[in-house]
Amino acid sequence: MLPPLALCINQEGMYLQKVKLSFDDPVNVLSNWNPLDVVPCNWYGVTCSLDLSSSNLCGPFPYILYRLKNVTFVSLYDNFINSTLFDMDIALCQSLEHLDLA
Repeated sequence: MLPPLALCINQEGMYLQKVKLSFDDPVNVLSNWNPLDVVPCNWYGVTCSLDLSSSNLCGPFPYILYRLKNVTFVSLYDNFINSTLFDMDIALCQSLEHLDLA
């Protein structure tokens, strides 16, 4: 008899869970970000990019995003992100083509 299959989230999903915890989310837009999902592909705002535009999120920029090596597009437009970003930090995101924090 085989042991039960244990599913756990991948590394990028764990990083995104830390992003979720870094925000205040008063309207629960991130409520479907379930840490029991194997991959975060069906989470609100997550596709091959991270688009959380106009989600009423507030807090500092989640620096853990720098660890998402394959992300090419990040939009936190029309939220309340209150951090200063430095070029040398952004340079860590080697695949990043678009970052919108307006």
